Amino acid sequence: MAGNGFDINKIKIRESDKIKTLTGEYTFGLPPASKTEPNAEVEDNEYIKYPDETVVQAKGVRHERGGIKVNLPDETEILSDTLKLTAKQARDIRDKYSVEVSIRDTYSSALEKYTKRLGLKMLNDDQEEVFKIIKKQQENKTIQNPTLALNNEYLSTKVYDIEQKKKPLEEKRKKLFDLLFEQQESTKKPDSKDTTQMRLGGEFEKFANKHGFSVEEASRILAREGKTIPIYENGAKKRRKIVKQTITDDEFTKADPNGTSLSDKWNGDKAAYEDFLTAKKGILENKGLRESINKNYQSVIEQDEAYTGKNKKFKESYSKPLKDLTEDQVLEQLIAQEERNARLSAHKLDAKTTQQNVAKGQTTNQATLDKIKATKGLTDLDFSKGYQGQAAYIAYNKTMQEDPKYKNWASINQTGKDDETIFGLKGTISGIDNYNTNTTLGHRLGYQGEEVPACPCGEDAKGECLPCKEEGEPKKEIVPPKEGPINDEVIIPRQKQNQNFFVPERFVLPPSPQSPETMVQNRFSRLDPIRVGIEDDLASSAANRQFGASQLKDLPASQRVAGLQQILATTGGIENKAILDKNRINAENQAAIDQYNGGQRDRENIALGSNLLNFEGRSLTGKDKTENNLRNYINFRENESMNNFVVQQRLNTINKLYPDNSIDAYGMGVDFDPSTNNQIQNNDNVQGLVTANNQTSSNYYPNDSEEEEEEPKKIRLGGEFWRYDEYDDENY
Repeated sequence: MAGNGFDINKIKIRESDKIKTLTGEYTFGLPPASKTEPNAEVEDNEYIKYPDETVVQAKGVRHERGGIKVNLPDETEILSDTLKLTAKQARDIRDKYSVEVSIRDTYSSALEKYTKRLGLKMLNDDQEEVFKIIKKQQENKTIQNPTLALNNEYLSTKVYDIEQKKKPLEEKRKKLFDLLFEQQESTKKPDSKDTTQMRLGGEFEKFANKHGFSVEEASRILAREGKTIPIYENGAKKRRKIVKQTITDDEFTKADPNGTSLSDKWNGDKAAYEDFLTAKKGILENKGLRESINKNYQSVIEQDEAYTGKNKKFKESYSKPLKDLTEDQVLEQLIAQEERNARLSAHKLDAKTTQQNVAKGQTTNQATLDKIKATKGLTDLDFSKGYQGQAAYIAYNKTMQEDPKYKNWASINQTGKDDETIFGLKGTISGIDNYNTNTTLGHRLGYQGEEVPACPCGEDAKGECLPCKEEGEPKKEIVPPKEGPINDEVIIPRQKQNQNFFVPERFVLPPSPQSPETMVQNRFSRLDPIRVGIEDDLASSAANRQFGASQLKDLPASQRVAGLQQILATTGGIENKAILDKNRINAENQAAIDQYNGGQRDRENIALGSNLLNFEGRSLTGKDKTENNLRNYINFRENESMNNFVVQQRLNTINKLYPDNSIDAYGMGVDFDPSTNNQIQNNDNVQGLVTANNQTSSNYYPNDSEEEEEEPKKIRLGGEFWRYDEYDDENY
């Protein structure tokens, strides 16, 4: 660090605190000569967590001695070194974090012990030692420059290595800080002056002693001079009225079906994504803000000035589709533009350094296109409707800067090229032109939500604070009633702790699921026809022709030709007749087989219909039985619960009406306390009421006659469920 031009001697703090400050672990508050106005006072050993998640420990003096003056941004959280852990909180921290804490520990001291246990304090001490050596190196004028450079390089490497070891430990400490802060805030009573109060510090006490005022009077006088500083003795959080959205690491790194995760889309910057979600939720869920943005939007798109250079062609091209957008669509385009620009920023694209003109045939510039093409997580960005986002953004800025209700709800922090503005609005705002380049790419919402200033009691300001409100109210004296003997006119019952009466539960097994039914299928046989061939007839005809030809070989040529023709004619006729006969036989066979097979199909269909009806009937019967068993089971459980409720109600009623009597937790006996003179509560009354409700019998007044108990009746609840009940059918 020293080798990079960092001069430790230029830090404007006390000499003894310089080395500790360099570790990043401690803060010593604003220097006495600082021009920065303090807005809060913390005290020694309190832990502070800034909005960027950095955790530091305050070092200095306690509030009684003037405290440590600091300037804290909104959303800063402070762990108190005054409020102490509850027994349960101490036990939970011991079990979960293996830190030896007790009810004597404050929230800050608990975190300090965990810091030591993690080894983070040891690493900070090691880093301090390295910084001390660096300081000595700088002060030693006898060391030659080459040696000094070599030493500084070595020491800088040591500092870096220690810093890398500290990072995972700081993340662990941050989790305990969040838990302790949540527990600290949950233990404060909202109706008490002890809640996150602004206690009067040393400055007020000195002024009061000097001039003879009370501390409260001194605080009011100094407040008129603008010297009131919140002192967060019990820990506090300066904040805006906005719900921070968070996401787990698993959700952030989980890949979608395309293999792209949120981490890819946001370049691993989870904080940037959570800020985007927070702004999105804050805007979309605020009905009044939505309406104000939409109202400004409808006005903006009608004005020539809203379009870049008051270009009429732009207005003619874009005004019609812009008018068609609903309120939801306007907000959707506003959020879409914010997401595009926020993701490009997370991927280190500096909007103002990119080109002003769009690439050929595109709606953004070449630098942005190159970044999108080269980056896996940006390929889904779409600038085709950028003009809609531009129009929505102009409306958003008009709302945040001109609507009194929403002023200071956003930080106008565009990072684009500063060469445009619309309607005289603050910031670099592009007109409507669908050129999503060096100005539009820098449009950012900067949404922070409603500003909530701190009030003396540390609660959100609501026009009055609890301590101030209570000051003007007369004190009411509360006289508790006396216990023990009473006079003849007033009866004051003794207070008695509630009893937990034991009422046994009866359980039955839940019904089994419906059993599957078997579907029967029938298959009837089929026949294939046998076809008759003419091969034998053709062979016989050929043999006859051959034989006839052999008989004519000795005849003259003319006679032999005539004879052969006669033979051919005769055999041809025989063959034709054979073919016709065989075709007729085959056709008759095919028709008979088709008729048979058709009958088989009809029989199969009839059997299938019968099987389906049978299957449906068995399925419906099984379903009906299962549902009936389930209804009976539910009815049994409801009746059991209602019966137990009635029993508990009766016992509790008796317990409240007669505090001089005590029914044991099982309702088995009634004990009377004879030490009281309360005449309206006597054991006979209670005993009668208990006996009348069939609950119990007294230990002091047992029944003279012990009758044999009647066996409870067995009542069918339906299905396979039965119940034994002491009531008869008529009263049940």
